[in-house]
Amino acid sequence: MPSKASFLPELACFDIDGTLVDSDHKLGPGAKEAVALLQEHGVQIALASGRPSFAATSLAGTLGITGPSMFFSGSVIICPGSSCPLEAAPLSTEDIQSCLSLSQEHNWYTELYTIDGYFTPEPHELATIHEEYMGCAPLFEELRLVEEKHRGRIYKVQLAYPFPITQKELDLFEATFPHLSLGIAYGAAHPHITFVSVTSKEGSRHQAFSHLLKHTHSAQEKTIAFGDAESDIPFLQLAAIGIAMGNAKEHVKNEADFVTRSVSEGGVLHAVQELFGW
Repeated sequence: MPSKASFLPELACFDIDGTLVDSDHKLGPGAKEAVALLQEHGVQIALASGRPSFAATSLAGTLGITGPSMFFSGSVIICPGSSCPLEAAPLSTEDIQSCLSLSQEHNWYTELYTIDGYFTPEPHELATIHEEYMGCAPLFEELRLVEEKHRGRIYKVQLAYPFPITQKELDLFEATFPHLSLGIAYGAAHPHITFVSVTSKEGSRHQAFSHLLKHTHSAQEKTIAFGDAESDIPFLQLAAIGIAMGNAKEHVKNEADFVTRSVSEGGVLHAVQELFGW
């Protein structure tokens, strides 16, 4: 890991839930100060989240983040508040229909995402819980009709389980969709809930990291990344310094270069102070 005496990042990437935002869906203590410190030192800030961009506009405004960021689990690079993606990798009709068929067969809760809204068939306990994270409600509509109406403009299929996903279920997905990208995360305020994001391989977090470097004109060896979830591991591995939150699971911490305090204990600010001496 680079020493703080010689290393100043060009780009800092931040996950949102469980990293910047705590289990009460509030900005963690010191997070705003940490982002401001980085910005004062000329560091570009990018959000890197499974959230859609429309569910991060308020947070981005609060933190003064206006540059290229990653949303929809990697399938869209866009500046917060914009409706024009810099990079986008929609799912194919065939893949969406296959996901919906598998979901229906196993009775899995499912959402579809466009650039400005998300859809689920009917009111559901998981829809209510997810609305807490998103800060906006889903639209209720039959998903095959949504696919027809927004064909070529659906960027993510989101599944949610009211329990930790089993290896058997993951193996089923990977065997059925070896050409798609899967992201696994757990609810910051509901750790028993598993969220599975399905995107195109062209919309993976590995691809998204490369796109962010391109659009921010940053060098990989001059990046840092903060995260807490399994889905954040690619960014923690790809960044010059990967920083895991104290509330992350052990296997996520094992992939990081630095483990900070939890989000509720001011982990983002602690990491910035410890790594850079500011």
